[in-house]
Amino acid sequence: MPLMLFWSVWSVVALVASGLLASRLIGWAASRGAVDVPNARSSHTRATPRGGGLAIVVVTVAAAVIACILHPDSVRPVAGMLLPAIVIAGVSWIDDIRSLPNRIRFAVHLGCAITAVAVLGPVRQVSLGSFGSVDFGAAAWPLTLLWIVGLTNAFNFMDGIDGIAGITAAAAGAALAAAAASGMVWVEDLDLQV
Repeated sequence: MPLMLFWSVWSVVALVASGLLASRLIGWAASRGAVDVPNARSSHTRATPRGGGLAIVVVTVAAAVIACILHPDSVRPVAGMLLPAIVIAGVSWIDDIRSLPNRIRFAVHLGCAITAVAVLGPVRQVSLGSFGSVDFGAAAWPLTLLWIVGLTNAFNFMDGIDGIAGITAAAAGAALAAAAASGMVWVEDLDLQV
């Protein structure tokens, strides 16, 4: 099967699986009263079930396992990203079902970020294309940790606003899929087959 077709099928299967599983989780959460009810501080316009994002986590873990089976040399970097993400997802799930104090969530986010950076290394440099690049030097570790923890908390905050976390995740996922697909086109030109 050509790589582009394989990539396209994989993406569609992941999208459909996430949607179906999310709808089941939303129904499950609603039936158990795990909902955000609109109040003066929330942006929700109607009662919104919690925990649907767990579907994306499950599909991502399944895709990562498949990727590791297809490419055994990717186990270490995938595990470095995936295991901390699973811990964060678990804490977020618990927080969705029964609220956790901010300090516990923050401690878990920071611990998982430290673990990911320890396994994968920090972002040491950012390319600005034809403008050159920015080398972070000694600030690489703290800036990478700040980015991971900040983005995790930003998504947690956006999750309280109707639709914004899902739209942002879909846009980011589409951008990553396009970037990966453009890389696949280049690899496919080499006549490699999966």
